[in-house]
Amino acid sequence: MTFVLLAAGVDLSVGASMFVGAAIAGKLLLAGYPAALALIVMLVVGVALGALNALFVVRLRIIPFVVTLATLYAGRGLALWITRTRSMNLPESILDLGAVRLVDLGVAITPPFALLVAVAIAAQLVLTRTPYGRQLYAVGSDPEAARKAGIRVGWILASVYVSRGRAPPWGASCR
Repeated sequence: MTFVLLAAGVDLSVGASMFVGAAIAGKLLLAGYPAALALIVMLVVGVALGALNALFVVRLRIIPFVVTLATLYAGRGLALWITRTRSMNLPESILDLGAVRLVDLGVAITPPFALLVAVAIAAQLVLTRTPYGRQLYAVGSDPEAARKAGIRVGWILASVYVSRGRAPPWGASCR
């Protein structure tokens, strides 16, 4: 979300995208599919919904607020339809992922917390140490000036909506 905001955009649909991905992953897990497949499918769903937002924002030039609000409602409706508005009782092995202690230094370090720290560090490195990060700041500051400087503004905007924070390959040039 930080990347979207730095590009002077807005994405209201992140929560709904997570809901759709989690609903589909939950259904797969309950059907007996492996957790790795459910995780991959969940990530693909998130990228697909982000790509849909990027298509409308970048190609059709519709205001991001309107596009992502529509995706929010459509995603929420889809997820409610998938789950039939009922909670899913996932296997204990999945639920335990949030409670496992990787390290106990007076404060429990769980996998979700470790992932949060890793993503925050990676995002900081991408924003401060790569051409992509500098170009993202330029696009957010003044898209027209960035375009005149040779930055592919559409590509930068599409990348932040598709990835919602996962940057392209380290140090990738966007020109």
